[in-house]
Amino acid sequence: MEPVFQSPFQKISALSQRGLPLLLRLRDNRDRWLRVHEDGSLEVATGDHRQDSSCVELAPLSAALLSRARALHENLRVNFRPDDLDRASRWDHFYPVQAFSGPNSPIIEGYVGIEIDMGAMTDVFGFRSGTDGYPSVYTLRELLDLIPRR
Repeated sequence: MEPVFQSPFQKISALSQRGLPLLLRLRDNRDRWLRVHEDGSLEVATGDHRQDSSCVELAPLSAALLSRARALHENLRVNFRPDDLDRASRWDHFYPVQAFSGPNSPIIEGYVGIEIDMGAMTDVFGFRSGTDGYPSVYTLRELLDLIPRR
């Protein structure tokens, strides 16, 4: 069985402040989480991988980027090898991710790892063998770039 985390251990709301279902939670390198909702609305949250301490709404995604976010969500739900975010990542370059599928369903979480050689991304880890993780990493980066710089 895959490691997943359910309530009450997991204290992340699977709904937005307006009650919209959550698709993804992605952490940037400044310990902020981008919350992507099914309708394309976005929130940036502070907190950790188990609990949001505050959320601020951002401008919604374009239709094209929402389509890529949904594809990333599906790839994570189907092809991702979950890992416990309580443990340190095995990779030097990584993205902590969480994929949701409704308020009462378990959350899939783990790390998308990247091996970087000579400044170029060479390998993507965290997906089942035979899965191309490159589109997921590009979408992850594109989504995380939407978080305003402090």
